[in-house]
This record gives sequence, structure tokens and C-alpha cells, in this order.
Amino acid sequence: MSAGEIVGIILSIIVLILLEWLVGLYLWGAIAVAIFGLPSLSAWQFLGLLILIKILFGSGMSVSSKNKEG
Repeated sequence: MSAGEIVGIILSIIVLILLEWLVGLYLWGAIAVAIFGLPSLSAWQFLGLLILIKILFGSGMSVSSKNKEG
């Protein structure tokens, strides 16, 4: 793997994280504020909320399709 490929992968990951952040922030403002009357969040508050959600629900919640023989 060349240095250019590694830089490309790192930049792709950064762009995907930023897109997830911006789309989530937009959806929060468009849906949660309008429908549920929740307060609007700044970008940094939403990033903190996103990290908290990933910590709480991101690990240990995968479903395995492998059969366990026992």
C-alpha cells in the first residue's frame, strides 16, 4: 500500500465522519425540534451527543448469524 493510498483512506474516513455529523445535525434540527419541541443543538453539542450514542449503543449490539453448536 502506497503513502497516497493511505492518505486517501484517511481523508475518506474524515469526510464520512463529517458527513454523518452534518446529516445528523440537519436531521435533528428538522425533525426533533419541529416534531418533539426539543431544543436545537449547536454543532459541538450534537457531536457530543453522537459520541455518547456511539459509546452507549455502538459496541456489543451486533447480531451474529453464525450457528453456535454446543
